[in-house]
Amino acid sequence: MKMKEEVVSPGFEGPEKKLEVDFRTKHGGTLGGREGFRRVTRGEWDILLEKAQCTIVSVISNAHCDAYLLSESSLFVYPHKVLIKTCGTTTLLRAVPLLLDIADRLEMQLDFLQYSRASFKYPNKQLYPHNSFENEVEFLDEYFPHGESYVLGTGDGATEWHVYIADNAKSPSREQSMEVFMFELDPKAMKQFMFGTGSARIGSEAGLDTTESSGTKAILDHAARESKCAEELIVDAFNFDPCGFSLNALVEDIYFTIHVTPETHCSYVSFECNAPVGDFTGILGRVLDVFRPRKFAVGILAEMGAPTSMLHVKNPLDWNAAAKFGSGYRHSGDATFLRMGTHYDYCASLCSYVPRNDKETGKPVGSGQKLTTSSHCLSSLHDIASRLNAKRIVRSSQEELVRTVLDQRDDSMRLNPRHGKPVFLVDLSMVHRRLALFTEVFGRNVSPRTSVESSSDAGVVAILALAGSQFEVTSAMDLRTVLTSGVRTHCSDFILDVTSVTANTMKKVSNLSECVVLRLPESTSSERIRKSATIFPGAPVEVVLSDPIDGDLEDITQSLSATFQEALEVGLRPCAIALELSGSCAHPDMFRKVAARAHALSAWMRRASNPLRKAGVRLEWIHIDGDYPGFDAQEEETYRAAASVAARTITEYFPEVGGPRV
Repeated sequence: MKMKEEVVSPGFEGPEKKLEVDFRTKHGGTLGGREGFRRVTRGEWDILLEKAQCTIVSVISNAHCDAYLLSESSLFVYPHKVLIKTCGTTTLLRAVPLLLDIADRLEMQLDFLQYSRASFKYPNKQLYPHNSFENEVEFLDEYFPHGESYVLGTGDGATEWHVYIADNAKSPSREQSMEVFMFELDPKAMKQFMFGTGSARIGSEAGLDTTESSGTKAILDHAARESKCAEELIVDAFNFDPCGFSLNALVEDIYFTIHVTPETHCSYVSFECNAPVGDFTGILGRVLDVFRPRKFAVGILAEMGAPTSMLHVKNPLDWNAAAKFGSGYRHSGDATFLRMGTHYDYCASLCSYVPRNDKETGKPVGSGQKLTTSSHCLSSLHDIASRLNAKRIVRSSQEELVRTVLDQRDDSMRLNPRHGKPVFLVDLSMVHRRLALFTEVFGRNVSPRTSVESSSDAGVVAILALAGSQFEVTSAMDLRTVLTSGVRTHCSDFILDVTSVTANTMKKVSNLSECVVLRLPESTSSERIRKSATIFPGAPVEVVLSDPIDGDLEDITQSLSATFQEALEVGLRPCAIALELSGSCAHPDMFRKVAARAHALSAWMRRASNPLRKAGVRLEWIHIDGDYPGFDAQEEETYRAAASVAARTITEYFPEVGGPRV
């Protein structure tokens, strides 16, 4: 008999390892009821969980899911999904091979996999492959060769979220989840989860009593109401000997799971749910009211169609609301965002919090720490800060800090103890608000394009990527900014102007050919086009028209046709037109003229007699290249009015579905 690996730890490892795997049938059918993984017997789950070194305590079921409470956390089984969370020194990933064998027997195949965990409190006590994230990634790569790994967080090592994704989805999803990782809990709040050895308060029935008396049930009831559930909530809970508490709950296809490690020296509580709400703030507030952590972090994963998807610049919760909870919290570093997806986009975000008056903080962005939203301050913003003799560049999404800088004349005295003197502030919350207004006015069919040279802070770039922005790259410095911003390269187009970017810079991104678009001004030489095609064979091409309004349409189409033909001859793929304006896009007459010319060129491209059409060329987008005005709080209505005129003009000239995007 193989002996179980024993680990002596100074305290219990509360932070869980989480494995969530979505499957689809090999024959393409849909599953429901007791089909798919719900056909797997308890005995088979026992064998699988033995690999992870945990056991089943109890189970509840409804029409959608079976929820198993484990000796170390939880297992949720849907027809198409298996979600396992295990804490302590369990070996969750060792169960992966057997899970894949079960899937093969059920004639199901991988659709999407997420493995994630917070930082361990006692990492040196973990067993292989969990003794380092590198080993976990290496282990998973053996089974999922196209998987990708990320670390989100403040960079202080204690509040990082390690995420591994293997994406093979064939259709978009509306799934989302929120995880709350809570540390250093209020001893008074934890006392109700301390029972004593041999206490009568141990077991499942006592666990349900604790659910009510601790206020935990109120969290679940609130979330069910926010989710507009019609079915009854069912709860399974367990009080452990001598301390500790675990809970699973189901309502319709929504799951909840809570796990409490109450000992003072290693106190930790986790909360997770997949409630289909548009804003998690209300649920988070009730969680904090019950457990009262000194520190906590919130991690959210939302797929493309989810109510809280950040792909359209919608925040999944009010990142600043924690200041109002309990005695008040502030950010420990900024919220970090990550846009991912091989076939369909989804976003992950993490924000960590400490008490408002706590001196401890995550390492500030700009201090050289490797972060998802970047750690380097580059190009023009760096130059500006240098001219100001700023010792640090601080990116903030905290409105309170922003208001302090903007409203207080003696900023340096207020901020000197933390940041040094003076401070150059990059207001990420303003970027979010402006993008939200852009999306509100223009809708989803118009996407922004960003000149990295003029928006060269990597944190700003990361947020712009969430809005689906393309990025114009004109130098190696621009390229470094984008690549260090945490932007998933194949989710954003890099627009390389072949007359500005050196061949050496092009070669640096030759491995990113799937996301590079070559920008060819009309004056681009034939030799330059051939060299570009050598570095990026088959790359899409955008041809730039420098005088799109005043020139004769026939002359423009002849020039455009010649450039497109030359690109085709060297194996490139012409697919877009850029119309350069000499003035501002906000001028209504100017914008109307360029929109009319863009419409005329689109119509010309669709003509059956056009040789480009016969060669298979299709116009995928039209870029209107001109300055667009920014705004401050007093100018928002002016901005809205100007943008609304432009939006109506675009709708007038490009109303058809399936036409080129703008």
